[in-house]
Amino acid sequence: MTRRSTLQRLSLLAASAAAITGGVLLPGTALAATGAPPAAASVQVDGLRAEAGQWQVTTDSPSGVSVQLPGAPEATEYTQAKDGVDGRSYTVQTDAGQVLVFTVYDGEADQATLQPLLKAFLEGMNEEATVNVTSTGAEEGTVDGHPALDAQLQADDGSLGYVRFIAISGHVIQLTTLGPGDQLDAMNETYLQFLASMQFPGSDTGPTTDSTGAEPF
Repeated sequence: MTRRSTLQRLSLLAASAAAITGGVLLPGTALAATGAPPAAASVQVDGLRAEAGQWQVTTDSPSGVSVQLPGAPEATEYTQAKDGVDGRSYTVQTDAGQVLVFTVYDGEADQATLQPLLKAFLEGMNEEATVNVTSTGAEEGTVDGHPALDAQLQADDGSLGYVRFIAISGHVIQLTTLGPGDQLDAMNETYLQFLASMQFPGSDTGPTTDSTGAEPF
């Protein structure tokens, strides 16, 4: 598979993942308020409330990458036949309205691939959500030597968030955090804990990074 076709497939999956994050779980959107998301994604909402402090390890078996999430996640699988590429998302929404999504795309990528993936992710969110979502403060870096991209997310309804993409061998990791803008301190704390909890296969410690993530709002 050529690098161009791989990027196209990964971009399709980034947009599909955004349909779940933006169309269903972005706090304050009309879809989230009415409870009328697309049918394929509706399972992401039910039963995902978690009290702060109930963090538990979630491992994506194909990649071996694990993170901690504040509650038991709902898993969504993407397939090459249906979505153009294989991948998985693990989603939790807390009682405070924060949303954390751990997504793994199967495919090779590099630093140059990550900016187009961020663009595809935002386009997917804006197609599904009823508010406009933009990114600011995008910063390239590394996580355990792997290319990474961090960015802030901001919606015109006041919702704020962060996203990190990491290109590892055979996979792209995406960590997304979203929440109400009036709970920024709590969301920043959750976001930093989410990032620090990630572990690659064969590691028993958190990632070594030259970036602490997107600059906090």
